[in-house]
Amino acid sequence: MRWHYLLLTRRAGNARTLLVTRLAPELRRAEPLRRFVEELGAGAVESVHVAPGTDALTRAVGERARVLARLERAYAAALGNPCRARTYDPELLRRVVLTDSDAARAVERRLLRRWARGSGDDKGNSKDKGNSKDNGNRRPAARPTLLLVRAWRVQRVDAIDHWRARLFAADAQLQRARAGGSAGGTAAFVTMARAADAYVLARAGGADACRMRMAPEARAVVWASVGRAYVGKAARYLGGLAMTVALLLLWCVPVVLISTLISLRFLVTRSPGLASAVERSQFLRSLLSYTLPSLILTIFMTVLPRLLWAFVLAGGDRTYAAADKNMWIRHLYFLAIYIVVIFGMSGSVWASVYSLFTDPGGFW
Repeated sequence: MRWHYLLLTRRAGNARTLLVTRLAPELRRAEPLRRFVEELGAGAVESVHVAPGTDALTRAVGERARVLARLERAYAAALGNPCRARTYDPELLRRVVLTDSDAARAVERRLLRRWARGSGDDKGNSKDKGNSKDNGNRRPAARPTLLLVRAWRVQRVDAIDHWRARLFAADAQLQRARAGGSAGGTAAFVTMARAADAYVLARAGGADACRMRMAPEARAVVWASVGRAYVGKAARYLGGLAMTVALLLLWCVPVVLISTLISLRFLVTRSPGLASAVERSQFLRSLLSYTLPSLILTIFMTVLPRLLWAFVLAGGDRTYAAADKNMWIRHLYFLAIYIVVIFGMSGSVWASVYSLFTDPGGFW
């Protein structure tokens, strides 16, 4: 079955791509890394892509995409989605929006008044067809606004003007990120001409200057961490491990606190009326003694994997498979230590263990 799978995927790019890690400083560029791999004698190299050492370009692209989406929603609020104006020209609107000049702003205001929802140029829906008098008398939709907090004051600004200015700032930031470039990171993707050559290098494991293995699928790569320097990755790993230990140490606090709050002894001292109601009702006693603690513990255990997953990703794993493995190990250790600590804190357990070894007959 594995041979059949490899036979079917031998021409795919993923089957010919290597993930090269632990790159030496002199190999953190495409051309030196290509020459190094070709000198190993395994075969021809089709392409080399070195992961950037920082995510400045990725963050700039993401910020521009978010701002552009907000700007598109602002235009949709003014023009409608889709715009039903007879003379609507999306290409003209795109050129005007992306032009930063006073003349372009004047043309944009004129076009928005002409194409706005409810204007005389709006074709309207099927019920308004043939009623040109109503269409001409309808009031155009107002430009969308936005509430912003500036200098400790809440101001209402024009949403289109605000997001357009943010778009120009995002474009400038993206241009700076592209022009400045980025130093090569500690990982790269090398695509060989043949799948067999890639498997040979992967079995060899690389050399002293790097480590090679078959690259995972693109969706299985944590792109934010793939090219980070090892110093930063070590600091992030220690930070994620410290957060896991802190979570383990502080996990008992909410459990003990909630168990104390719902105990009958606490209710007698703090709320005698509620304590008497609980004593009279068997349903409330069973709810506080069995159902509510189990429900709270179930909620805690449901939230726990999500917290551990966030801590593991903060550690800088390159692939989601490695992150899954580390999260599973931490979850296992967490549950084991948590159970030992919880039961170890109970004096009755230690008393039972002591009686078991000192008086086995009396224990049973």
